[in-house]
Amino acid sequence: MIFTSAPSGSGKTTLLSLPGGLDTPTQSEVLFDGENITAKGLEYHRRNHISLIFQSYNLIDYMTPIEHVQLTAKQDAASVLERLGLKKDEISRNVLRLSGGQQQRAAIARALASDAPVILEDEPTGTPI
Repeated sequence: MIFTSAPSGSGKTTLLSLPGGLDTPTQSEVLFDGENITAKGLEYHRRNHISLIFQSYNLIDYMTPIEHVQLTAKQDAASVLERLGLKKDEISRNVLRLSGGQQQRAAIARALASDAPVILEDEPTGTPI
């Protein structure tokens, strides 16, 4: 686990977008297990190696937490959400009807349920859980 603290605008999000396969470097290359992440494609890399927790959570506003987790789930979605403190009635509620902390838990659960070997978090402590 790597933590970094730097002023706003210093490039923390950009730094995470490179190993996350959301951006490509203008020089050099990004390696995962010794292989350039563009070799099999960035989509392949994101789908199989990386899970992201975005600063703004990137939840789809017409979905529920359980639907979000089911998008990536390799585990039981409900149990992951409940382990993070969401109640049964909250996991079926539209994300727009959840508090910021509940939305953050849904975003974290989505990442954890994917079983990706690497989870990248952009300012995960912005809204403490």
